[in-house]
Amino acid sequence: MLIMVMGLPGTGKSYLAAKIARALGAVHLKTDVIRKDLGLSNQYSKKDKMKVYKEMERRAKLILGKGDFLVLDATFYLMETRKPFFNLAAKQHVSLVKLLVEADESVVSKRMAMTREDSEADFDVYLKIKEVFDPVLHPYLSLISHRSNINEILQQALNYIKLGEDKA
Repeated sequence: MLIMVMGLPGTGKSYLAAKIARALGAVHLKTDVIRKDLGLSNQYSKKDKMKVYKEMERRAKLILGKGDFLVLDATFYLMETRKPFFNLAAKQHVSLVKLLVEADESVVSKRMAMTREDSEADFDVYLKIKEVFDPVLHPYLSLISHRSNINEILQQALNYIKLGEDKA
């Protein structure tokens, strides 16, 4: 199974993705970590972003080929960054579950003011990506994150993932 956790920076997607991966015993791939692995920290040109997503796709193919569950953690703000993973799931004959994590801007602003592991994004980055975020057109679960509901949205996500697993 392939689980895409997407959303703007600061919405809580990485925190949720880590919790989902732990709950399912899945591998967790994060673009923030891959960017550092590739030596592309603080490099956000379109070309550099596409290198990161291409490497995520390469790693995902290997992981799915071993039969492991996989949680992808990225903004996936452009359709062109999502499509390769739709195709990969189809080629690997695995279920694809899409989760979009959202949060109120006041919550995001507070989160972005704190130091966050792996992420280099600030509130200005959030606003820039928000302007160009392509709509999610395929079936997905929208999860609204705030301080006190992580267990609630984790359970919603796990229930939705279970539905996706049942369809496989």
